[in-house]
Amino acid sequence: MIYQRHVCALCDMLPMLQTTKRTGWVRCNVQQPESIADHMYRMGLMSLLASDCNVDGQRCIRMALVHDIAEAIVGDITPHCNVSDADKFKLEADAVQEIKKMLGPSTYAGEARCVHPQAPRVGC
Repeated sequence: MIYQRHVCALCDMLPMLQTTKRTGWVRCNVQQPESIADHMYRMGLMSLLASDCNVDGQRCIRMALVHDIAEAIVGDITPHCNVSDADKFKLEADAVQEIKKMLGPSTYAGEARCVHPQAPRVGC
């Protein structure tokens, strides 16, 4: 029963991914900016298409679906948010650990371990 309660808690967080717009897009005044969930879904579809490219397609899809899941907790932190790369990494890594605890060991939560290093800083 405890596990189910944690899954429900995670599901309660997921709408944040739908409503949080990508910070870089907002910062650059992009009309109708994509949400974090939009981005994750697009990456999932791209991974599905890339499965013919001599890669582990199932793993790529799983990674695409969870690679930004920590942002449900920490938000979309960009280089322009005045958060150091080290702090961003720690915030996201801590969020991933919290999510892993919610999901339990028998899920694909481990795919969320690929908290990516900060992308190069570019301006709009």
